[in-house]
Amino acid sequence: DLCRTPNMRLKTILITLNWFVNETVYLGLSYYGPSLGENQYLSFFLSSLVEIPSYIVCWIIMDRWGRRWPMCIMMIMGGLCCVTTVVLPEDAVSETLFLYLLSKSMLSASFLIIYPFAGELYPTQVRGVGIGTSSYIGGLGLIVIPFITYLGKENLVLPLVIMGCVSVAGGFTGLRLPETLHHRLPQTLEEGELFGADWTFDDCFRCVPSKKS
Repeated sequence: DLCRTPNMRLKTILITLNWFVNETVYLGLSYYGPSLGENQYLSFFLSSLVEIPSYIVCWIIMDRWGRRWPMCIMMIMGGLCCVTTVVLPEDAVSETLFLYLLSKSMLSASFLIIYPFAGELYPTQVRGVGIGTSSYIGGLGLIVIPFITYLGKENLVLPLVIMGCVSVAGGFTGLRLPETLHHRLPQTLEEGELFGADWTFDDCFRCVPSKKS
């Protein structure tokens, strides 16, 4: 049922892809935090601490600008912070840690958004199956995380660059999803197929949701 009709199939693929990206990068950054900075315990503490304000700000933003734009912007900006570490000198420990913490806070926010966003995109009739499928496939990212972080033995920022590129790519694909703020949740498969079917390229640049239903 999730892939039977074109629009539902596309949304299922994009939701699952963004779930995979968010979970892989978020957990990858969490595991890799102690490898950065001069004190692994302080680095891990800071990487956990930055999640608190990001969650608070995220919930405020979601009620104003919706789900899609905040999620995508956080993924893109967080990914760019990771990629930027490649231009820093090897002895720029504090600067690298700072960019890492910025990225971790943004990916924490985007990972928080994907849960309610996916639930609002899937129609009630298949919501449980949809979220279960997306979260299961997203969890497969745990398989590749050890291989990515292992690359840090050769180059400290290489795992960050890889995760950053993945995050940026995922953020751009998420722009194709319809916004759910102010819209009634789809109940049936038919409503789910119609929801977002009128998407246009201009919707990518519409930050504040204007339609209400």
